[in-house]
Amino acid sequence: MKYPSEPEVGVGALLLSGGRVLLVRRSNQPGRGKWSVPGGHLELGEGIYEAAVRELMEETGIRGRPLGVVGVSELIERDGEGRVLYHYVLVDVLMEPEAGSRPEGARAGSDAMDVAFVDLESALRMDLTDSARGLLERASSGALPLLAVSTWSGRAARSDGRTAPIAYDPLQPGKGWERSRPRTLGRNEAPTWEWARPARWRDAAGGALPLIGAGRAAGGDPLT
Repeated sequence: MKYPSEPEVGVGALLLSGGRVLLVRRSNQPGRGKWSVPGGHLELGEGIYEAAVRELMEETGIRGRPLGVVGVSELIERDGEGRVLYHYVLVDVLMEPEAGSRPEGARAGSDAMDVAFVDLESALRMDLTDSARGLLERASSGALPLLAVSTWSGRAARSDGRTAPIAYDPLQPGKGWERSRPRTLGRNEAPTWEWARPARWRDAAGGALPLIGAGRAAGGDPLT
């Protein structure tokens, strides 16, 4: 949206398979005519992974399975008078094709002028958006750490009338933050949680919080 009143959130679907990446040629601004990963706006009430799956299907006809978040970037573009023309926070999700879904058969759908399923080296020679180029450069170097995403959904009732937060891992339905013992908490007892998630993810207590670059389309990593 041009001249937004607040930042907007976009979700991209980075589908990699056999050393090749699925790209779309954008039909809308910003970046009209350039190549990028399939993606679009996060809708109200929609999870990040749900958006990635939806946008991939809408723009390419391919069904994909999300593996985790691999990038966060910013697009801040101003007009000649210094007013903010576009302001997006872009979240990129690593995807793999679902069984029976072949990226070679992708077809351009909504918001896409064309599609291409090419190797990473060829992709980097295409006319890419800045955010897509940064993402693919990291992918070609093998630097794509997965970031855990938690969906916070309400609070659980305690015996003393107070509540405790509930969250779950959207990649593992039915799992997430859970009481370590299935029983009612005492009045003065704090809830105990365990994180049921893939072994590759550990929390700060385990000493592993992978950093992912926050690229900025108008000038690179804002931390450097």
